[in-house]
Amino acid sequence: MKKDIPPYFKEKFFTQDVSDFSKYKYLKIIHDEKFIKGPGSGDQKFQLAQYIKLAYKLKLKLELPQRLLAPQHQTVGELKGQWTPMHWPDFIDFNKSSIFEDSLSNFSVEKIPQQEDSNILYVKNLTYGDRKLMSEWARYISELIPTDPKQKGQGLFWSRSEKIINLTNQITSKYPNDFNAVIQIRRGDKLDQNDGTYMHIGGPAVYDKLTQPENILLKIKQHEWFNPEKNQPIYVMTDMLEGDPVIEGLNKSEYNFKYCYDFPELMDLKLKNNYLLYDVEIYLREMAKYSIWRNFWFSGHTINK
Repeated sequence: MKKDIPPYFKEKFFTQDVSDFSKYKYLKIIHDEKFIKGPGSGDQKFQLAQYIKLAYKLKLKLELPQRLLAPQHQTVGELKGQWTPMHWPDFIDFNKSSIFEDSLSNFSVEKIPQQEDSNILYVKNLTYGDRKLMSEWARYISELIPTDPKQKGQGLFWSRSEKIINLTNQITSKYPNDFNAVIQIRRGDKLDQNDGTYMHIGGPAVYDKLTQPENILLKIKQHEWFNPEKNQPIYVMTDMLEGDPVIEGLNKSEYNFKYCYDFPELMDLKLKNNYLLYDVEIYLREMAKYSIWRNFWFSGHTINK
């Protein structure tokens, strides 16, 4: 990995002397209010990747950043409407995760020892601010270190935590036939008029229309290889709650849809921390024989101009 960090990035991201990175041992992010509060766990992992890759490049240990997960995904239970502290080891096994052949545990630490203050290199936010600059950084570092390669040892490889693996295995052992087919229908925050994620399909109003029961059922029928046996359960990953009109509409169809509230263990997770439930559901989807991801409901749709 010979390609050096461009001088332009050194000037923008560091405030200390960076003529010789080897005089530092640790890498720490300069936090601000906007950085600490973030979106969901998937986005958090993407952002963490930028800093882990930088630590690897500089041969330093990154202090895992403090993050608060967005409250709009905590819709029930103990953490309803609250910013949720991100405890990284709940989601990622840093010993089994790796960059090329090296364990991430070699490049990360939960807390830098106080006596090491003089050995810390501080870095500014790599994931907020000047979007053009952030995109250039992400492209530069991803060319050096790909994320989620097809094979371990070819880039940044995430390994989910034992906690998520064990929770998921307990579910599939108890309900061996209920998660062979999994689909995701995300509505909730994406119906907010201020959400700009799906402007390419027409924004929240069109998003709402395309995630109604009639379009979802049509798309399932049109799917080329989503063919679960008749009456086989189809588990729905969703932020909708029991009694939602969309759920009621789906339940009137010929399909045997199931939801987290149909399984006490999953509902217990949702009540405690919806982000843990989501990571378990991601794992269930990966193991399923049949699955449909959320963007499929928009396939073939274009904005009429």
